[in-house]
Amino acid sequence: MIIADAPCHGKKYHTLNDDKYPDGCPKKIDIEDLILKIGKKEIDLNVVDITDQTTQMYEIFSKIYSKARG
Repeated sequence: MIIADAPCHGKKYHTLNDDKYPDGCPKKIDIEDLILKIGKKEIDLNVVDITDQTTQMYEIFSKIYSKARG
């Protein structure tokens, strides 16, 4: 389950101006790769969109997960 009140780092996931790491996770963790692996293993993934700041991120995650599940 993913519950977030803010999007992950990386400008592709949001339109905010205050991301200190606009190129993504400073530790180089690839969240999209993790979601792809979860989907391919047929693990259920639930997300809770509690602010409109996370909508863009969740839409990207949903597409990756759906593609992995086939």
